Parts: sequence; structure tokens; C-alpha cells
Amino acid sequence: MNSIRKSFSQIDFRVYFVLICIISAFLTFVTQRFVVGDQIYFRTYNEQLSVESIQQLLLFRDKWQWIAYAIIPLLFLIKLSAIALSLSIGCFMANLSISFKRLFKICLIGETIFLIPALIKIIWFWKFQIEYSLNDLIYFAPVSLLNFFDTNELQKWFIYPLQVISLFEVLYWLIVAYGLKLVSKKPMLSTLKIVLGSYGTGLLVWLTFVIFIQLNFS
Repeated sequence: MNSIRKSFSQIDFRVYFVLICIISAFLTFVTQRFVVGDQIYFRTYNEQLSVESIQQLLLFRDKWQWIAYAIIPLLFLIKLSAIALSLSIGCFMANLSISFKRLFKICLIGETIFLIPALIKIIWFWKFQIEYSLNDLIYFAPVSLLNFFDTNELQKWFIYPLQVISLFEVLYWLIVAYGLKLVSKKPMLSTLKIVLGSYGTGLLVWLTFVIFIQLNFS
């Protein structure tokens, strides 16, 4: 345990943050290059749009695709800061004194788990499911609750929450709780309660907000 705690303290969160961004950008590139090809747009929209309209859509995508890579660090920074902030509130309520920097590092390390489903998506559509549409890509969420439902029979606003609630999300809770256990030396059950009470509540608020937006703009 002491060796694990020592290894955790030695991690440079700035280097780790850059590494996560690079890996995420690489997975995004591979997805755009090998999974979301031009033929997918023609296959998806051939009954709704003319060939010229689809070509214009592809030109627009190619022109602004760089934005997807440029905002990756910003999106990670916003997401991790929001989660670290929610955890800091939970720690405060539990009378635990843990710096925001340490909480951010814990969240950053936990974020690694979400690179796995991105890799699974690439492998799945590259090697196994050869015929697919953009909707298949959008709704693909391995080991999530969405796999127990038919997306064609679900209300659109119900899909995103079912995608979010997955085995990887649960693993993220456990990783963050274990990180809190290392820095606070509290029992795992106690730190897991902090994670569920703070981050879990924040996640619930976020899902409710997304559903509200979808219902009002659908």
C-alpha cells in the first residue's frame, strides 16, 4: 500500500494530462480516418439529402475538423475541474482536507478508464460490424445500460443517460474512491460514499440538465 501511495504521489499530473490529451486526439484521428469515412455519410443520408448536399456536408466537416482536436485539452480541463470541485465539496462535508490539486490528479488518473470504450468502438466498427450508419456509431456504448434496450423504441432523451451508466462509469467511481483512500488513509467504503454523494450527485444533475435541454429543443 505504501509503495502504491508513493507511486501515486510521484505522478506528474501535467505530464499525465498531456499524455491523456495526446492519446485521446490519436483515438479521435483513427476514428475519423478509419471508422467515420465518407461512405458512412452517404449511407446515412442518401435518402434525405442529395449527393451535392452530402458533399457539401463533408467539405464542411473537413474544413472544421481541426476544432475537434484543438478543444480536447479544454474539454478535459473543464470536465476534470468540475469533478474535482464536486469531490472537494464532498470531502469538506466529510471533514477531509485534500487539496484541489490532489483531487484533480485522482480524477485525471481515473479518466484513463474512459479511453477503453473509445478503443473498443474503433476495433468493433473497423473489424466486426462492417455495415453501419452514423446512428450506430453515436449509440454505440459497450457494457452500458443502453445495450439492454432497442434504440428505435426509446425516446431520444432517454438514450444519453443509458449510455452514461455503464461498467466503465462504475469502474471510474471505484478508481476515484481508491485514489481518495490512498491520500486520506480512510476505508474504501468511506471514500466510495464520498464519491457517490458528491460526484454521483453532480452526475445526476448533469443528466437531468441534458434531458431537460433535449425535451425543450426536440
